Amino acid sequence: MKRCLTCQQTYPDDGPDVCAYDDMLLVSDGSLQYTPSGQQPGGGYPPPPPPPGQYPPPGQYPPPGGAYPPKGGGGLAKVAMILGIVAVICYAVALIFVYTATPPTTQEELDSLLMRIGIFALIALVTGAAAVIMGIITLVMASKNPAISKVMGIIGLVLGALPLILYFTNVARYSTSP
Repeated sequence: MKRCLTCQQTYPDDGPDVCAYDDMLLVSDGSLQYTPSGQQPGGGYPPPPPPPGQYPPPGQYPPPGGAYPPKGGGGLAKVAMILGIVAVICYAVALIFVYTATPPTTQEELDSLLMRIGIFALIALVTGAAAVIMGIITLVMASKNPAISKVMGIIGLVLGALPLILYFTNVARYSTSP
């Protein structure tokens, strides 16, 4: 059995080397025996910590509050979710322009309205596509790294796909009508 010294979660011997909850290295239950005055179970004292900026030798623990192993990849899930939210908001703003605008009386007013709608629709399409791509990458990476949030990747994927689906269904609907 392996145990996390921080949260006391236990894992099987063939399980991960890092705690899934707080990213601390796991220790074998056999190495948790009491030894007086800081000695190691095999006798002697532990080796000094490595110089700053270097990784400890294999089998050593990270420094207190250590940065080992690096998490990595969590930012991609956040970016996917944020891009999905931006895509939905921009598409909603474009729809608000479509449905609440007063009917234009001149060609300049029509051009101005179409420009505003087009800009927000384009931003929604680009950010929606980016959110879908990053959401898919996040889901693939999350299966290999438990530190990456699948939930944020799924939220980004769904929110990014929503404006794309609505846009293309509206284009198909209005392109077939006379």
